[in-house]
Amino acid sequence: MNDARLSLLFAFLNSHDLDDWDDALVPEHYGDWVRAAAANGLVDGSEGDAGVLLARLAALAGDPLAATTAELAAMRDVRDGLIAMLLDEDDATLAAVLDGLARDLPLRLRVPEPGRVELEPAGAGPLAIAAAALVLAHDAAVDGTWPRIRLCHADDCHWAFVDRSRNGSRRWCSMGDCGARAKARAYRARQRAGV
Repeated sequence: MNDARLSLLFAFLNSHDLDDWDDALVPEHYGDWVRAAAANGLVDGSEGDAGVLLARLAALAGDPLAATTAELAAMRDVRDGLIAMLLDEDDATLAAVLDGLARDLPLRLRVPEPGRVELEPAGAGPLAIAAAALVLAHDAAVDGTWPRIRLCHADDCHWAFVDRSRNGSRRWCSMGDCGARAKARAYRARQRAGV
C-alpha cells in the first residue's frame, strides 16, 4: 500500500490522544478534528503532504455541522476497534464487534476501469471516514501491509506506524522522539542502578 493511502488510515488511527482528545470529537469541533487528523496522519516518506491529506479528509468529512454525536461515536468505535485489533489480532470477539459496526457503514462497489473493482465509502461524514478506514485496513491486509502496522510502545503515544525494519522489530513511531525518550529513560535507570 502506498504511503499516501496509509496516511489516510493513520490520520484515522492516530486521531486518539491519551490526554482525552476525544472530548473534542463532538459535532461542534468535528471540523477541527479533521484538520488535526490531517496534520498528524502523514507517514514517514509520504508521497503527499498535509494539504493533500486535509483535502482528502475534508471530502470524506462532509459538512462538519451535519455530523451527529451518534455518528461520531460510531466512528470512534471503529477506530478503537482497529487499534485493539492491532494490539491483539487474534481476538474473535473483537472481530465480531467490528463486523457489526461495518454492517452500518456506507460502502459501495465501484468499477473504475475494466477488470478492476474497488470498495469505497458512499456519501460523506464521520461514517464515511470510518468506512474509508476499514477499506484501507482491508487493502492493507490483502497486500501484506497490515502485519507491519504497529503501535508505538511509548506509554504517552501509541500512534500507528509502518514497521519497515528488516526483522520487524521497530518499537517507536519516531526514533527521534519516542525512541530517544525511552532510551534516555533506560540509560538513566541503568546509571542509577550502577550498571
